[in-house]
Amino acid sequence: MSNFNFANDLIHQNKAIESVLELFSTNDLKANVKRVQENNNIKNQNFKDDNIYDICMQTGTGKTYTYTKTMFMLNNAYNYDSFIVLVPTLAIKSGTKNFFELSRQHFIDEFDKSLSFYEVKSEKSNKKGQMPQSIKDFCKHDDKNSIRVLLINAGMLNSDTFKNDYESNLFDEFFNIFDALAHTKSVLIIDEPHKFAKENSTWQNILKLKARFILRYGATFKDYSNLLYNLTPLQAFNDNLVKGVKAFVQDFKIGQKAYIKLKDLNKNELIFCDDKNNQFSLKKGQNFSCFYDFLNELFVEDFNTKRVLLSNGVELSKNDKFNPFSFNDDLAKQMINACLNEHFKLEKDFLSKKVKIKPLSLFFIDDISSYRGENARLKEYFEKALKAKIEEELKHCDEGFYKEYLKKSLEDISLTHGGYFSKDNSDKDEKIEQEINEILHDKIKLLSLDNTRRFIFCKWTLKEGWDNPNVFNICKLRNSASEISKLQEVGRGLRLPVDEHKNRLNDEGFYLNYFVDASESDFIKKLISEIEIQENENELKLGDILDEKFYKLILSEYNLNEDIIYDELLKCKAINKRSVIINIEKLQEKYPLAFNKNHLKKDKVKNAKDKEKKVKIKKHLYKDIKILWEEINKKVFLKYSANEDVFLANFKNFLKEYQENLQENKSYLTSTSISVKEGKIQAKTSVENNYCTIKMLNYKEFLLNLSAKLGLNANTLHKAFYELLKEESFNVNEYLNELSLNQLCKEFNLYLLNNSNKIFTISYEEFSSTIHPTKITDNKGSILDEIKASDIGVLSDKEASNESFLYEEIFYDSNIESENIKANIKEVCVYMKIPKNSLKIPVAGGFTYSPDFAYVLKDNLGKVHYFVLESKGVDSKLNLRNDENEKINHAASLFKGLKISFIKQLKNNEIKKIVQQVLDA
Repeated sequence: MSNFNFANDLIHQNKAIESVLELFSTNDLKANVKRVQENNNIKNQNFKDDNIYDICMQTGTGKTYTYTKTMFMLNNAYNYDSFIVLVPTLAIKSGTKNFFELSRQHFIDEFDKSLSFYEVKSEKSNKKGQMPQSIKDFCKHDDKNSIRVLLINAGMLNSDTFKNDYESNLFDEFFNIFDALAHTKSVLIIDEPHKFAKENSTWQNILKLKARFILRYGATFKDYSNLLYNLTPLQAFNDNLVKGVKAFVQDFKIGQKAYIKLKDLNKNELIFCDDKNNQFSLKKGQNFSCFYDFLNELFVEDFNTKRVLLSNGVELSKNDKFNPFSFNDDLAKQMINACLNEHFKLEKDFLSKKVKIKPLSLFFIDDISSYRGENARLKEYFEKALKAKIEEELKHCDEGFYKEYLKKSLEDISLTHGGYFSKDNSDKDEKIEQEINEILHDKIKLLSLDNTRRFIFCKWTLKEGWDNPNVFNICKLRNSASEISKLQEVGRGLRLPVDEHKNRLNDEGFYLNYFVDASESDFIKKLISEIEIQENENELKLGDILDEKFYKLILSEYNLNEDIIYDELLKCKAINKRSVIINIEKLQEKYPLAFNKNHLKKDKVKNAKDKEKKVKIKKHLYKDIKILWEEINKKVFLKYSANEDVFLANFKNFLKEYQENLQENKSYLTSTSISVKEGKIQAKTSVENNYCTIKMLNYKEFLLNLSAKLGLNANTLHKAFYELLKEESFNVNEYLNELSLNQLCKEFNLYLLNNSNKIFTISYEEFSSTIHPTKITDNKGSILDEIKASDIGVLSDKEASNESFLYEEIFYDSNIESENIKANIKEVCVYMKIPKNSLKIPVAGGFTYSPDFAYVLKDNLGKVHYFVLESKGVDSKLNLRNDENEKINHAASLFKGLKISFIKQLKNNEIKKIVQQVLDA
């Protein structure tokens, strides 16, 4: 049963899937690989005839979803129905298993076929000589309504379970697991391929599986084998497929440049030295108090001739060093406070919205005993700081859900946080087991707004394989010492978040706040460098010819023809008459969207202390746009009235139409039965309804919650449910659970948006005429000196802005916006890009909408005309989603009431023609 609303139309995921399908479109694999690589702009990759194909996707972009959907697509296209998924660790195995369970219903809905999942576990009580039952069931699986998937971790693949021969056999033929699995001719999917080096023994066991072919999915590869698709970190960040990153560096003045370095190591002892030329020899179990007294709890846990493991989880190689002052308790307390401050800023914003988002914060700590143990000083301080922070928040909190959530948190502070550490696996404490289960396995419960747990502590145990989309803060209360990947460090928090209805959000700029100490003051610099380092086939060099490759790049972003491009570049002296590039900077300035792709977009990764780019406002122009700006910024509410019979009819139709999307009060149990027919063994897998695992609600709870979330009369909703129950067309009793409640709210809000003109009479009414601050004015209505550049665009242009443009510099978000800003039209007195999130027009279903531009015109007779513009970079209104069209229609209704022209601009509508259209009206 699916609990998350998985998107099935993400371009980057579909492209990866199509690349694999294209691989087998003809019998010539070499030609197919070459064609796929050319289509995906992958160069300098030689074909390897090893039956291994690589798909590189950066952390947080959904590779588990991608390879799962690929299995179903391969089954559709080529009838492959047997798959083995190999993962490196138990943590990743747990995460993959969890994904299979959460996405089960999603794939049934999309492919009308299920995934039969098998898992090999350690069986201490296994009867001697008996092959594991899961292996038997996987090999005998014969259900045409499902694909079979065996999930194995590396430890199990290398274990005696796989190496042993068994007395019982399979198909009267196979006494060994490797031989039995080889017989299935499965497609092998390897997750995190950098963990499976070909020179290691694990790879030899992989080869024993004799897979039909191998697909390797990961963000990191030691070397590629037939790379089919490469979603780089740069593309992931620039295309907003992951959160941006904002770093908070906690300074400490004393000992800022201090270090302890592993100078040498052998099998008997370790030699450490510090910045003061002190040198000490340490052995296993000895601590570092010989350097500093406060390091008495940091000791050598284990070592060999290549690696040293410290008690805080840090691994050191020869010449690695760490700053001892980063382990100071006072520094940890300061970082905890800084993280809590940012957490509650987000929480207040996210939990005050109509559709809420629950933020989580993750703390990496160096000393388990400081959180779990008799002297849990870190936990004690955290709870004290958290309690004080919540009490302070309550003083300034309006009545509503968020205030109640804070009050509930105060009732039991211990329930607001939890931890997971490797030693917890042997702990039988019931409360700790509950924490671990939520953190590792139960994403739904962890993200539930009924659950106050949102702070997680661990010791770097939660790395590859664990993620939660709503991690917005990572606080690193421990020093990495060795130079591990910064992308890997932030990877636990890069995924785009989901809202309370478990819908993935990608329509606004989300950031992961990352907290480090001063020993990592260059964190952002290193992260940006890591994101941008890649082979760049489109790199410009002086003396290059402006050939077909470069024209294609420009045409992919700009609606021009080659002659115009040549003339413009010749005019600005970027090329000479023979099309030779003579000035790279001018070429990049002229077509920034095409040639700045090898750099990270501004503000995607930034230091919290860096000054944000500001753009000056031309204050003398404001007097001409003041009337328009104040008019469109009036506080209004959306009023819609409806005949109750009409509303009832529509709500009933909605319930009948959407009941397939609602979650019944059932979970699913997959069972496999074995039978003998005509002398042959057959296995049949079926899906049976079983016990309820979803949080149930009684009818009154369901009705009142639904009424509150939708803002609709409970009696009207009750009447609809009652009438449908009598008609036997919708039985509300089957859907009395949280998941159905949330899904119903989401779907009905969209239904209201898309059908509001049929149900309601819509109007806007002003409820406040008082002057209030806006993005460009203060609380007295006076124009500000400057505005944040990010509020008016993520792309910039060094070209000077027109005299009538409100801002001194040009920032924009799309090609069509850039063209509008640069258009010099004499009838325009003043125009502006409307800052993001400054003008939120309420629309049906609880959504809001904000247009792009505001213009003031003056005709030949001196008459002033106002209009607001929505610019869309699509060719036709048919290319707009239905909900986008409805939001625009609502906006048109508001501006009509304000007697202001509102115009929708599509890709080929020039702004000059639109201006003339307004003047002629």
